[in-house]
Amino acid sequence: MIAQNYPEWKKCIEIDCNIKLTSEFCNKRIKIYSDIQNIERLKFIELYGDEHIENIINWFKKALNECEDSI
Repeated sequence: MIAQNYPEWKKCIEIDCNIKLTSEFCNKRIKIYSDIQNIERLKFIELYGDEHIENIINWFKKALNECEDSI
């Protein structure tokens, strides 16, 4: 299933995949997915499209703002 909104995506990451959305993790993913030449970004776009990568970047930014460990 492809998440259609932030709550679905967050549940998928934290509950289904058991990944903690720390500031370090969010910042790393934002950097990778924002780099237009990064192979991981290019593969993601090939699989899910331009619109979805923008959603993912925005959702990581939102999660970063919610991080308990952010300073």
